[in-house]
Amino acid sequence: MVIRKFSAVIPALFMMIIALAGCKNDGSTAIPRETKSAEELAQLEKEQEEAKQTSYAALIQTHTLCSNVAARLVNAYSFSKNEAANYDNEAECLTAFCPVTGLNRQEVTEAATAVRETLKLEDKSLPALLQDGNAAVAIVRQALTAQGTYSNMEQQLDRATEALKGLSSNFAGYTAIKSYYFDLVDYVAYCTSPIGSYQDLSARVEEFESALAESRYKLERFME
Repeated sequence: MVIRKFSAVIPALFMMIIALAGCKNDGSTAIPRETKSAEELAQLEKEQEEAKQTSYAALIQTHTLCSNVAARLVNAYSFSKNEAANYDNEAECLTAFCPVTGLNRQEVTEAATAVRETLKLEDKSLPALLQDGNAAVAIVRQALTAQGTYSNMEQQLDRATEALKGLSSNFAGYTAIKSYYFDLVDYVAYCTSPIGSYQDLSARVEEFESALAESRYKLERFME
């Protein structure tokens, strides 16, 4: 008789153990992990694609602008060392200097006035001023600042920065796009305020461009 009672209790105990296993330590019932609906997953995927494409487009635009600025700086320094001494006449000097820097006469003239004041070279004519490598590069930087090129470059980089904040690290090309981004951050900083000797300007630009070409190549296969 006792054995029968004990046998009848076993199924009840078993069910109680199962019920307890389904409870948290604090006595509350465990809630199944929430799963996203198909619509939510589709929206998330759309947002990730937008973040990827927006950041990539902004990075490419930043690179294009920065390469253009770098080329102008290199050309300005090269002009100062190889051609400026050939000119005594300001008009002729402007005719030669403007095409290699992509600036017009007014932009160069106004920038030269500002640079003369900054460098305390008010007595220097434009041809004499452009024979100074530091002054030649400063004139281009001043003109590009006045026309908003540097500001545009910074805005594009900021746009990329914001877009990257919304990009998940699960993106297969996340490491590649971050590498391209950080290479560009360094390049923009250098072109905005070159450090070191301008004699190394061309070599430094080539180093930046080489690194960026490699990181961009690694990234592009993830953007198809």
